[in-house]
Amino acid sequence: MIGSSAAGLDDVLKALEGQQERVPGRIAPLITPASPSAYRKELQTGKPGPQHRIIISDMREFSPNSLRNSLDQALTLQPPEGVSRCVVALLDPARIEHLAQLTATDEENTVYLQLATADGLRSWTSGQDQMAPYSDPAQRSALLTITGGWPGILDHLLELAVKGKGPRKALGQLAEEIKGAEGLRLLKSTGLDDAVELHAVVAQLVDEFDAPLPLNDLTELLHPDHPNIELLLTALQQMNALVNVDSQGLAVEPVLADAWRRHGPL
Repeated sequence: MIGSSAAGLDDVLKALEGQQERVPGRIAPLITPASPSAYRKELQTGKPGPQHRIIISDMREFSPNSLRNSLDQALTLQPPEGVSRCVVALLDPARIEHLAQLTATDEENTVYLQLATADGLRSWTSGQDQMAPYSDPAQRSALLTITGGWPGILDHLLELAVKGKGPRKALGQLAEEIKGAEGLRLLKSTGLDDAVELHAVVAQLVDEFDAPLPLNDLTELLHPDHPNIELLLTALQQMNALVNVDSQGLAVEPVLADAWRRHGPL
C-alpha cells in the first residue's frame, strides 16, 4: 500500500482493525511483526481454517535492500497448506529510492491511496451527522475546492463541524488556516517538505507551467533538467501531489501548490 500520511497511510492499521472487529470469524487478529525475524516467522506460520491472516509491515524506514528482500519474502516464504494470509506493506512514495525497487509484479498488487473525490465526499458527508449541512451540492463543491480532498484537512473540517461551526464559518476558517499552519502541515505530511530530490521539479511545475499538461508532454519538457524524470513524476503522482485537473492534464494539486508557494523550501 503506497501513500503519504496526508493521504491516510497512518490510518490504515486502524481501518483494518475496525474491519477485523466487524468480521472476527473471517479475519484473524492483525499481525504486526516487530522485527525482521518475527516478520519471516509470521510469513510461514498459521493454522488452517476460515480466518484470513493479515500481516502488516510498516516498511517506510527500511533500507532499499531490506525493502526489496521483505517484499520478495512475502512471495517466497509461504505458510502451511490451508492457511490464508496476505501482507500489507506500508510504503511512502516520497522515498524515491523505495520506488526504484518496485517491480511490475509489485505494482500489480499495490493499492494507491487517493484523495477524496466529489462522489466520495457525497458519501462521507451523508455518513456524518455533523456534515449534514454539506449535503447541498454547492457546499460540497466548495468543500472539495478548499480542502483538495486531502483526508487530514477533511478531518480538521469535521472537528470544526463538531464544535458547531456551520459551513460558511468553518470553510472560511479552514481557508485561512491553510494559508498558514494547516498548509505547512500538508507539506510535511505529504512528505514533500523532506523529499529534497523532488523540490526542483515541483518548483518548475508550480512556477513555470501555467496550465495542466499530459504526462508525455511533462516528461519531454522536464527531461533535459531531470534525467530520471519518469521516476520523479511517478513519485509525485503517487503522493497525490501531481493530479489530473479537469481532464486537461496533470498539474500540482491546487491546495498543495498554494502551500508550496507560501511555505515551500525553495
